[in-house]
Amino acid sequence: MLQGSLHSIRFSLLLLLRWWCTELLALVPAPWRRFWGRRREYWVQVDERCRLYRAGELAAGPLAPQAVSPEQCVLLLTPHACIRRQVEFPRSVEANLAQVLGYELDRLTPLRPEQAYFDYRILVRDTERQRVTVELLLCPRERLDRQLARLAAEGLRPQRITCLDDAGRALLPFNLLPDDRRGSSWQLRRVLNALLAALLLGLLVAWQLQPLQAIEAEIQALQPALSKARADAEAVQQLQRQITELEQGGAFLEAKRRSPQPLALLRELSLILPDDTWLQQLQLRQNAVLLQGQSPAAAQVVQLLESSPLLRQVSFRSPVVRDPRSGRESFYLAAQVPGGAP
Repeated sequence: MLQGSLHSIRFSLLLLLRWWCTELLALVPAPWRRFWGRRREYWVQVDERCRLYRAGELAAGPLAPQAVSPEQCVLLLTPHACIRRQVEFPRSVEANLAQVLGYELDRLTPLRPEQAYFDYRILVRDTERQRVTVELLLCPRERLDRQLARLAAEGLRPQRITCLDDAGRALLPFNLLPDDRRGSSWQLRRVLNALLAALLLGLLVAWQLQPLQAIEAEIQALQPALSKARADAEAVQQLQRQITELEQGGAFLEAKRRSPQPLALLRELSLILPDDTWLQQLQLRQNAVLLQGQSPAAAQVVQLLESSPLLRQVSFRSPVVRDPRSGRESFYLAAQVPGGAP
């Protein structure tokens, strides 16, 4: 199920390992580099006869197969012997791309899965469209099996099968040879490549983690100072809360002190109101007082209330109505109490 992902990871690690070895070999003296250089690969082409060349030197002329190890050659197919095609799939099938290609092979090409050897590589991953572009390379199984049989008769067993493009370049990222036919040496190289890639990845991770470890050590060293600073900050916040509570308590007491005192207001009203005037209702609401009662002259009551130092802005809240039975005027007054009682 993970064959597609493993194929992509294998190819990426192979390119990384090849670049790494090339960079390391550039640092080695020339005599040692010639002694320690990587094993040369040879390319083989099969037409009317088997022709063997050094890798990248097709124009240099064929070599004798007897001088080459049977596991050093790469079989190159001509462009007309293979089918190359670019197809698009949803990115959701990328992890299982090899199996999907096997299912879709008869729809994408004239060959059924049992009639062809195929390989693929991912060209483009379009994250915006959630699509992946794949280049597919395949060859008829019958034709390739005949060429492999001819090479076996010559004592050659290629570990890679790929194709030449129209410009005569080898498409090395592809390998049409199935994994089970690549031999133990290929499997060993894959294991060694995977181990070297894992080692390289471990070294990179360790190199990246080294600054993090230094930062972690600095954080541990600063931890006591940080704890003390945190405790000091909490103490300051506690003092700030206490100051705020004291300020709020003082403001409450000041508001209470400045609010009108009911007893002082009752005393004042008892002194200034005449004996023939009485109150039926008295309401004290914060800095306002409401008075409802009867008097022979309601206008005189307003004048008397305005003369008091405890009251301001005396006004009628409703029209004055004369009671026909008592002959007195019913009034409903409101006044402001600007400050506390003296």
